[in-house]
Amino acid sequence: MTVGRGASDNGAMAIASPPRPPTQDELDALVREARARQRRRRLRWVAAVAGVAAIALIAYAFSSRTTAPHPGVVTPSVGPVSSTQCRSGQLAISLVHTGAVMGEEGGLLRFTNVSPSLCQVSGWPTVVAVEPSGQRISSLRAARGTMLFGWNGLADRSLPNIRLRHGASGYAILTSGDNPVGANPPPSCPTARRLIVTAPHTTANARLSAWLPNDATYLPLCGPKTAVSPLLPLRSILH
Repeated sequence: MTVGRGASDNGAMAIASPPRPPTQDELDALVREARARQRRRRLRWVAAVAGVAAIALIAYAFSSRTTAPHPGVVTPSVGPVSSTQCRSGQLAISLVHTGAVMGEEGGLLRFTNVSPSLCQVSGWPTVVAVEPSGQRISSLRAARGTMLFGWNGLADRSLPNIRLRHGASGYAILTSGDNPVGANPPPSCPTARRLIVTAPHTTANARLSAWLPNDATYLPLCGPKTAVSPLLPLRSILH
């Protein structure tokens, strides 16, 4: 027993009793409280992990929405690609954006990937103009822009590789002269009734009408000779 050094209220010496051991109920209460604290810590940890995972999922979903192309929009890309060359059956060919300016008439030959597979196009298409008599005139390869459409040309001697998803298109500029020369009055220009077009690196051809709806005439063949550009993405063509 320990004797205290202080005095009680009545002047007698105070004697301190030893601490009483906890009862079983108090021990059980302490255990329950400790377990409750542990459960709360676990819940906070689980909530923190779930919050981090949710933030990461939201960030991924947002980045996917902002970087993925709209389902209705397709854009060809230019540069080295690993996809294979487009085959004949994968491309639909048409003549679009016809017009005339400064002695030239023509339009854009559009090559659209109608297959579900990714493919690429590069190089010059082959274009043959067919007159009403059946005479055929092969187009020259243009290495620079024309009066009707401008483009960057081939200063570095390289051709663009255009990767085409389903529904995407590459374009070639087709022009011909419409100013007859050499006589007074000048003779009328011969015209083409059909165009036989073959995509680069393919063998099958498409037979198109040479009618230019925006000019209400068939493609004139006055000269200089009909010329065609290599395949280009539409954004590279100035019109």
